[in-house]
Order: sequence, then structure tokens, then C-alpha cells
Amino acid sequence: MFDRPAAPGRDDDAPQFTNAEHLGDLLVIRVDEFVPSISTTANKPGETSKAIRADVTVINPDGTPGTEYPDALLFGTVFVDQLKRSVGRSVCGVFELGEKKPGKNAPYRLADPTDAQEALAVKAMTGKPAPAAEPATAAAGGDDRPPWEK
Repeated sequence: MFDRPAAPGRDDDAPQFTNAEHLGDLLVIRVDEFVPSISTTANKPGETSKAIRADVTVINPDGTPGTEYPDALLFGTVFVDQLKRSVGRSVCGVFELGEKKPGKNAPYRLADPTDAQEALAVKAMTGKPAPAAEPATAAAGGDDRPPWEK
């Protein structure tokens, strides 16, 4: 019924999220924190990066949860910018490379999931199928124009 307390600090046995390994994957990201300035080994002296601290779940094609990355640090300017306003919420998307611009690398980013992909993510995270969308109904008399056009 309850989770056990986590050990203090980072679990070094936990898998590390690496952007390049997840291209094309459907991800559910529980955004915990926007980190505006962090020093990493990839930074030049005196430079910092921005990051997102999150719990990431890869969704398998059959709608089951795949590899989980607890307390992951996520990097990439566009990717981080997409997530930073979602602290305390979950985001679902397909991880991809964006459009390459002259003199720059193609950015990592999240694309919107299809309705079917989102349904798989709901199933994976809740253990239940996503509720079916209600079908649109035509107006009486078969006229399906909006009311302001009638």
C-alpha cells in the first residue's frame, strides 16, 4: 500500500536516461523540477546548462511500462524548454530529433503522441484502457453546421 523510503542520494544502479538511445520512443515524463543552472562534465569551465529532473517511463508498443528512469536529469535546450512549464505534471510524447539548423545540431524534442499512442500510455500508467472518445453527433435534421452558420 505504501512505498518504502528511498535511500538518500542517487541510486547508482538505476539506469541513466540517454537522449540518443530513446529516439522514436513513447515517453511519459513526470516533471519534478526545472534546474536553471547546473554544471556538468560537458560544460566548458564557467558555463552551465539547464535541465529537468523527472521520472521517465518508456512505454512499450503493447501498452505496458518499459524501462523506468527515476530522478533522471534531462538535457537539451528545446527538450528542457518543452518541459519546464510542466513541473508537478506528467507529459506524454514521442522523443525525436527536430529540424537541424545551419551550424547547429538537430535538437532533441518531444512530438505530440497520436490518439492511439496516448491511449497506450494511459493503459501503461494506469493498468486500464483509456476512456473512449465520445463520437460527434450531427445536429437534428442531419445539418451538422455549427449553430452560428444556420
